[in-house]
Order: sequence, then structure tokens, then C-alpha cells
Amino acid sequence: VLDGASLLIPDDTFATAETFDADSGRYLGLRVGGGGNISFTSSTCLVKVGVARKQQAEDEAKVQDASTTSGGGSVVPPDGGTPEPVADPKLNHFSGSIALDGNRVGRDAGKVADEVLSHLVALPGAKASVTMEIEVKVPGGIESDIVRIVTENANSLNFSHYGFEED
Repeated sequence: VLDGASLLIPDDTFATAETFDADSGRYLGLRVGGGGNISFTSSTCLVKVGVARKQQAEDEAKVQDASTTSGGGSVVPPDGGTPEPVADPKLNHFSGSIALDGNRVGRDAGKVADEVLSHLVALPGAKASVTMEIEVKVPGGIESDIVRIVTENANSLNFSHYGFEED
């Protein structure tokens, strides 16, 4: 299934979607080939390529309709000829931060990776940088053996900055 879902040429295989929205009758997180890693969850759908391409065409038509009615504008050449449409600038940078539950970091980070990061890193030429920040306060203090273990582990994991201090 993973091989078929990640092939660059999907016509002989199938598309995938993160889920199906019954209210709108649309697949969300639709992906038709393109290579790369795909994460499967209990809500992942396998979609016929024809159905996926139809939805993509509908989505593209909506985007084009929106751009012609949202003030894309046009530029009239100096000779007074036919105006040339001006394309709206495309957004090309995403940044965000989120607080994760310290007791469920793996689950929450995985969810962020599946539901946000995977869509962005799948784009051609995308370059992603992800940073994890950790802040832990222990009212009763941290025992010296834990300080040593955490310091050694942070060092071996190449943390760019780490340390302990007194509040």
C-alpha cells in the first residue's frame, strides 16, 4: 500500500486522503502520487485516481474563480493594448508554534507532523526547519543524578543550548 501511494506516476495505483468529510462530500488532505513519505492512520482513505483528479480540477477551478473576483487586477500596456492580468502573489512562508502536552509529546508532535508539516514538506523545493524547546520546572528540585543524565543526553543529542538553573 505504501509503495502504491507514494509512486510518482499514480495512474496505475491510487490516491490517498487524510479523511473524508461526509458533510461536504470531499476528501481532505488529498494527495495524488508525487513520491515522498505517507503516513497512514485509521482515517486515511484510498481514493480512485479518477475521483481524486476530478476533485483537484474542481478545487483549481474554485481558486481561479476566486482570483478573478478578488481584485487580481490587470495592467494596461503603455500602447493602450489589451490589459494583461496581474497574478496575486503566492504565499511562500509558513511559521508557527504550538505548546505540546509534556506527558504526550510523541503523540502531539506526531499529530503536528501528520496534519501540518507533511503537507508543507511535500511541496516542490520546500525546505523545513523544526525546533523543539523544552522548559521543565520542578518545585522540589532536581536530584543530581538526573541532572547528570539529562546533561549527558542533551550533549550527546547535540542540543544547541541546554542547562539547569535555580529560579
